[in-house]
Amino acid sequence: MREAACVAASTIIVCLVVSPAAAQCPYACPPNPSSSITSPNLFFQSLGYIGQQISQASSTGIQQQIWSIEDRLQGNAAATPHPIGFADETPAGDPVIDSAFAALGYSGDPRDPKSPITLKAPPAAEPSSISYSAWAQGFVDYENRTGAVGGIDIGRNTLIGGGIAAADMTIQHVTSASDAVVFGILTGDLTATVRNADGSTALVHGPSLGAYSAYVNGPFSIDGTLKTDFFALTETDAGVVTPLGLNNYVATGNVNYKQNMGTWWFQPTTGASYTRTVWNSESSADGFTDGTDVRVQGGVRFGSGFDWAGIHFDQSLTVLAYDDVVISGGTLAVATGSPLAPTDEGKIFGQLIGRLEAQLTRNWSVNVEGEFRGSTDVYGVAGRVGATYTFN
Repeated sequence: MREAACVAASTIIVCLVVSPAAAQCPYACPPNPSSSITSPNLFFQSLGYIGQQISQASSTGIQQQIWSIEDRLQGNAAATPHPIGFADETPAGDPVIDSAFAALGYSGDPRDPKSPITLKAPPAAEPSSISYSAWAQGFVDYENRTGAVGGIDIGRNTLIGGGIAAADMTIQHVTSASDAVVFGILTGDLTATVRNADGSTALVHGPSLGAYSAYVNGPFSIDGTLKTDFFALTETDAGVVTPLGLNNYVATGNVNYKQNMGTWWFQPTTGASYTRTVWNSESSADGFTDGTDVRVQGGVRFGSGFDWAGIHFDQSLTVLAYDDVVISGGTLAVATGSPLAPTDEGKIFGQLIGRLEAQLTRNWSVNVEGEFRGSTDVYGVAGRVGATYTFN
């Protein structure tokens, strides 16, 4: 006989299937007016948001690497060709030269077909070139949140660890000497542990697959990433284990424009990301609903390069502000009148990311990053290390 256990949390009932066969039970039983709000209630409501925040941790590392690729291409861009000149560099409008040519019956204008002055041949168009590279990145991310709802402590901390590996192709001189386009694919894996103030925990683990692209033309660049995270979530409270699953479909895009200031440069940037959370069929049967997160961000990057001990270094500082302007669904359906767990919708965050990259050889470079972000009742820190190999 099929059995299902319902764990009550205020006006929410979370259904845990305890038999091997899949079973669907109502996620909300008639509310119990005498019950009080509990932390597990609000934590179940937050699981979708937590999954979205974990996806953002790896997306940040990917974006930093894409910006590094764009920096390299802008540093290697060919100088703008000089205007076409004359073969003998004769200054135009010289009265002595002009009168001498007039005496011979020439106008002195090099465009005159009878003129002995010849134009320089225009420089030959630089052919397109293709290069390949591969890169890998490891990261650790820690976030702490505090707060209370209805007198219940809903604080939690999240520790994330993972890695990303990618390969890309760069085509330079597509339409001019200063442009390039990049196409890449990536994969990754991460594990996150969420610890709540009430002692309950959640373990999130899963792989990622994605693709990215960037276009650079002189100081202008634009880039985008598509990524899917396949997460399995295991929530444990008072010895009761709840297995859940979701996929996060993430799309990001940024527009950037770099300005040089001597040995330094700065780059205003703006972008947006869209995350769609889709629960698996078992989780949906337990009352979890699909959700959406839309984030906008803007800021500026600063950077410079220097040489030390025969090695070239590039350093950059990214200063951003971001806001999740839309957060909907992605949570546990609740009965009318039930409290909803707070989200980050409308909350503005500040973010600082420092990066140092060393070009060890013609082919190998390594990098290290440090990050701090925060808002009201939330702060996070992260560290990343990576390496890139260019085939040429």
